[in-house]
Amino acid sequence: MTKSAEVVVIGAGLAGLTAARGLVKAGLSVELIEASAEIGGRIRTENFDGFQLDHGFQLFNPAYPAARKVLNINELELRKFSKGIRILLDNEIIQFGTNPSESLNFIKSFNRTGLINLARYLLLTLFSGEEKRKSRADLPAYEILQNICNDDQIINQILIPFLSGVFLEKNLNVSRHWLDEVLRYFVLGSPGIPRYGMQQIPMQLSRGVTEFISLNTKVESIDTGVVNTSTGIRAPKYIVLAADPVSIASLLGLPMPKMNSVITWYFTISHRYRGSRTKLLAIDGSSNPGPLINSAVLTDVAKSYAPRGQDLVCGSALSDDFEVIDKVKNHIALMHTLNPAHLNFLKSFRIDNALPETGYLRKLDLTNFKAKNIYISSDLISTPSINGAVSAGQEAADQIVLKELRS
Repeated sequence: MTKSAEVVVIGAGLAGLTAARGLVKAGLSVELIEASAEIGGRIRTENFDGFQLDHGFQLFNPAYPAARKVLNINELELRKFSKGIRILLDNEIIQFGTNPSESLNFIKSFNRTGLINLARYLLLTLFSGEEKRKSRADLPAYEILQNICNDDQIINQILIPFLSGVFLEKNLNVSRHWLDEVLRYFVLGSPGIPRYGMQQIPMQLSRGVTEFISLNTKVESIDTGVVNTSTGIRAPKYIVLAADPVSIASLLGLPMPKMNSVITWYFTISHRYRGSRTKLLAIDGSSNPGPLINSAVLTDVAKSYAPRGQDLVCGSALSDDFEVIDKVKNHIALMHTLNPAHLNFLKSFRIDNALPETGYLRKLDLTNFKAKNIYISSDLISTPSINGAVSAGQEAADQIVLKELRS
């Protein structure tokens, strides 16, 4: 049996890295075990021919409170998107957030009462305390939005296209609490991408724990005080499960969570029309939408994502909506007023099990696991987001430290 640290953390994603940092800072010995060859979990950035390609289109919101506590936001050199949206409709493209005249045209395109009701709800999520927000009936997000707006046009042309890119599902059958968090932070902060890719986030979190990370080490089973891995058996006092949701369910013998997947496509742009540059996220609110749930010209936001003088655009599709490359190219061209002949395919990433169904483990009794000194540190028990993962990691570390102090 391999000599063990006091705590074995399984999974070197954001939750695992945050948990390990908190435990090391408290003076506990830690081993952070990762099955793959890299840290970061679902957040990776690949350098491909001088282009920075994130594995899946992801954004970081500097308003995330848990992330602000553990990250140096300034060091990320965040390149922010404009606060607004670009929507492809049947006969036009409308934009909100670029200039007053375009924003006014956007507002005139929709039912005023529905927009006012939506704005009121945004203010409610902004100024309500956490306890107040959590006390609200946890209805599906779609039902909440229908009750707020009572307008199919706003729902179908703005909210479903935008939020399906956040939740990775078009029926919006997710927790109202997750919806409230997304809307709240969308108002509070301007999301963006780190200058040198999303992987800057896990790389920064790994500082101070790098020497305690064991890569290419697969965990085969766990029990009270025992972690059986491909490189030997560990016997820690505490186990922190911070792996992906499917692995956690498998190791604990729990029902498999429902997972959503996504494909992200990257293209270079050889020619741009004058005036086509924008820092807005583009979505499709037309009556017959294409395969993509959203798209963005990344180099309009962060020039560092491509070699000097080149442009990079991405588009994401739910895996069930996978289409041939020409349809993806045509859809990107429509959303950004480009000629599809000027788009050159670079690479695509299919992210299986990208996001879990929200609230999955909240329905389960975790008391027995904690009694065995097994702590779940995953966005499964929080909102499936960067903030949720970091928050879950810190919470697991705090609980173990508190238990040590009381023992």
